[in-house]
Amino acid sequence: MFEYGQLRSFRFMSFHNFWLMREFEVHFQSGAKGLEIRVADPRRKSVHVGDVIVFNNRFHRRVIAIRRHSSFEEMLESEDSSRIVPGRSVEQILLGLRKIYGKKKEGFGVLVFELETVA
Repeated sequence: MFEYGQLRSFRFMSFHNFWLMREFEVHFQSGAKGLEIRVADPRRKSVHVGDVIVFNNRFHRRVIAIRRHSSFEEMLESEDSSRIVPGRSVEQILLGLRKIYGKKKEGFGVLVFELETVA
């Protein structure tokens, strides 16, 4: 039985829809992509541990951890790049992220969503 104080901290899981570039779908299908990188804009900051992100209306992943970094470079120094884009170098990943988001959006900060497959 729950006591009142316990119920106040209970939070329902939310679903979030994210778009994923088609070239990265193969990494989701194989299970090799375990980290998703996004800028910390208000929409992405609404995601919490335990929530489910649905990528391209096909891939369901549960968020098991969220880490925040001040820049893409800082993030790439501490995260496993092979779980972000398997087969690409840190330099290639950095160039790709800057191409997608630009320096201005990087100013929001960077979120790393650690994911697991939802059965």
